[in-house]
Amino acid sequence: MSHRCSCSSVLTVQEYLAEKKYVHRDLAARNVLLHYNKVVKVCDFGLSRDIFNDNQYKKLTNGKLPLKWMAIESLRDRVFTTQSDVWSFGILLWEIVTMGASPYPNIALADLYYVLSNNYRMDKPSNCSNELYAMMRSCWMEEPLDRPSFTELREQLEELMSEDRDYLVLEDIDVPLSASESSSNPTVPEMFSGELCPSPSAVQTASASSSGSGSSASAAASAAPPSFLRQGPPIRRLPMTIDVCIHQKSTERLMRPSESDSSPLGV
Repeated sequence: MSHRCSCSSVLTVQEYLAEKKYVHRDLAARNVLLHYNKVVKVCDFGLSRDIFNDNQYKKLTNGKLPLKWMAIESLRDRVFTTQSDVWSFGILLWEIVTMGASPYPNIALADLYYVLSNNYRMDKPSNCSNELYAMMRSCWMEEPLDRPSFTELREQLEELMSEDRDYLVLEDIDVPLSASESSSNPTVPEMFSGELCPSPSAVQTASASSSGSGSSASAAASAAPPSFLRQGPPIRRLPMTIDVCIHQKSTERLMRPSESDSSPLGV
C-alpha cells in the first residue's frame, strides 16, 4: 500500500465527515488502520462531535487532548472545526513521511502554543518532496480559512499521483526509526487535561502585577517566556513491552466484520 494511496483514502473519509458536519478531533497516524485487503479505515471517534448548528465545537470541560495534533486556534480557544481537522491531517502526513516519528520532537508541550504562535512550523523532512511539504504547510496556516478543504487536498494529491515520479525517497530519511518516539502510542506527556491556554484576563492581570516592580524585573519578565509556557520538570518515561499472540481463531475473529463497520458515520 503506497503512502499516497493511504493519504488519499484518509482524505476521502474526512471529506465525507466534513460533508456530514462532523469533526474527528483526533486525526493521527495511530488512528488510521489498514485492513487485510488494503482498505484504509479511520478509527477512534471517541472525541468526535457534530457541528450541525455552529459549524464548530467548543470544549467547555477539562479532559485529555492530543495537543501535538491540534490546530493553533484549538490550543488557544478550545474551538474545533473541519479546518482544525485539516491542520491535524498535515501532522498525519508528516508522520507518514517520517515513517511514524513523533511530531515536534524537540519542543516541550508547555512551549508548543508559544512557538506556533510565533510562526514556527516543522521543517521539511529530508526524504520529502517540495510538493508534499507544501501540502503540509498549507494545512498549518494560522488562519483557518486560509487552509485548503479536504476536497482541495484530495484533488491536489490525486494530481500528484497522476504524475509518474516519486515523492518520497526512503533512502534519505533522517529520522532514526529505531530510536524515534513512535506516534502510534501517545504517552501521558503528549496529553493535557487542564486549561489549554490562559484567558486574556489572566494574562492582563499577570502583566499588571509585574508592572509595579522595578525596571530590571520588568526587563527580565519580558525576556523570559510566560510562566504558563515554561517547561516543567522532566517526566520520567518507563519502558513498556507488549507481547502479542495471534492464533487461528483470533485471526478469523479479527477478519470478520465488526460492529464498527455498521456505524452511522459510514466509516
